[in-house]
Amino acid sequence: MSEFEVLDSIWFSSVNSYIGIVIGEIAGERKAYIKSVKGRNLEDDICDIATWGAPFPLEAAYELFKYLKPDQNQ
Repeated sequence: MSEFEVLDSIWFSSVNSYIGIVIGEIAGERKAYIKSVKGRNLEDDICDIATWGAPFPLEAAYELFKYLKPDQNQ
């Protein structure tokens, strides 16, 4: 089984948690996932999102990344 390679992430915060969107690649295919996490450890949270997150539309993720991280090219 191929491993999910994380390419980038963005974060939104609330009073009790963080919402992360992770873009990554597995078996040559890019995918995006979204999930609410505790925000205690970045690596653990990214792993949690990649493993248990809900699929998120890749094009929508790219649009958010383009808006929130304008200095980065996808």
